[in-house]
Amino acid sequence: MADVCTDVEDAVLIAALARALVDTASADWVSGKPTPAIRTALLRAASWRAARSGLSGELIDPRSGAPVPAWTLLEDLLQLLAAALERSGDEGLVRGGFTRLREHGTGADRQRVAFGPRQSLEDVVSDTSRRTLSS
Repeated sequence: MADVCTDVEDAVLIAALARALVDTASADWVSGKPTPAIRTALLRAASWRAARSGLSGELIDPRSGAPVPAWTLLEDLLQLLAAALERSGDEGLVRGGFTRLREHGTGADRQRVAFGPRQSLEDVVSDTSRRTLSS
């Protein structure tokens, strides 16, 4: 579950992940692999947890329904998408993007930092505008 991207690198990372997810799902469908049955309630809980915790907390593993560290789930996602990322040539881009997010934080992290000192939404908008215009 991704929010609005506040910089180009995040948007490119999300696009590469989306392409790999579609490629993987298509390949599974063509090969006759069944789609996992995941309850709607679990998807809602996972969405809520992702919005609340982002990558700094725990996310819901859709296979087990259990909370796991976000970065563990992202490593599992990389394994799931490995063939598609290799076919598209995006594996390095995605791994680099994950490393960047882990070291420097997400757009939501940056927004919280910008909001923090004065508790000002104007500061968040200014920071986002500056970041967008400098890309």
